[in-house]
Amino acid sequence: MKVYLFGQRNNLGGGTHFAGFVDAMKSLAAIGGMVEEVEVSGKNQSCCQPNSTKRCVSFFFPTLSEQFVKGTIIKWGIFETDSLPDDYISYLKRSHLIWVPSQWAKTVLISHGLNGDQIHVVHEGVNPDIYHPYCRSKSPASNIFRFFMCGKKETRKGFDELLEGFRSPLAVMKQQNCI
Repeated sequence: MKVYLFGQRNNLGGGTHFAGFVDAMKSLAAIGGMVEEVEVSGKNQSCCQPNSTKRCVSFFFPTLSEQFVKGTIIKWGIFETDSLPDDYISYLKRSHLIWVPSQWAKTVLISHGLNGDQIHVVHEGVNPDIYHPYCRSKSPASNIFRFFMCGKKETRKGFDELLEGFRSPLAVMKQQNCI
């Protein structure tokens, strides 16, 4: 069995999540040796993996042709609107499983006629080696905390959760003598 991960590492959201997912999968002792990253970029948009078998699992992060891949096909469904083009819906239907980052995304796909049983919410994680909000050293140059969030003010963007997130850790930070 082999696990193929089709995608592109870059500094955009999808590329960052793809890179983190690949690195995490490769680090797993039980399956790390079976994981193969298939970098997709530019003109290489129609990838095929001739060595795949019915026992293989292929994850597709961008919209790519899966016609030459054998085995289980999992597609990462990412979008930011509740009105999706027919060709994207058709693309997602040609998979065994669809991973989406939120319940909202699952609801959108179901409303477009996809089978809810094949759609699974897999939240986009946070790497604690990079992001650790508690007990950061304070900059000697400034004692002012600034935070910037840019996005359309709507429920799915999580502004309410963001504000609650800033409120909740204060007690934890005080207990750990961080503030």
